[in-house]
Amino acid sequence: MRRTSRITSLARPTAAHRVPPCTPSLRRGLVNGKLPQAYFHQAAEIDLANMGNAAGGLWQAAVFGAAGLKAREDGIALDPHLLPGWTEMTFSVQWRGRLLRLHLEADPRCIEVAVETGNELTLAILDGPACLGRAGQRYVVRAERSEWGEWQEVSR
Repeated sequence: MRRTSRITSLARPTAAHRVPPCTPSLRRGLVNGKLPQAYFHQAAEIDLANMGNAAGGLWQAAVFGAAGLKAREDGIALDPHLLPGWTEMTFSVQWRGRLLRLHLEADPRCIEVAVETGNELTLAILDGPACLGRAGQRYVVRAERSEWGEWQEVSR
């Protein structure tokens, strides 16, 4: 079977969040750079105008790329790098029978996770603080300069 040699619009959303193996500082530079943002916008312009064919790919690029969501054995980890111009991002995700609602803010950097349903799970910042999340609770973590603080349980 012959494959196409050009990049199609369906490749753009995944390219927007795919970063080659590299050092964390280089990765941050690539994620916060203009190329992922350009791919994301190009895919949105092409495919959403054409009946939304790449909506799943765009969602994945936003959630796994910009929000940095990583599924782990015991829960989720986040490594957020919102695209330039994005001030906040809100999305829901279902992970192993648990419904999570996430809200990320760019400035000041803040993550809020509401665990709506399901059993306990670990909520973590990649290479940073973690906490045990329980259904019916909401958790917030804020960054001070370049370091993430500790997760706080907050009232609903």
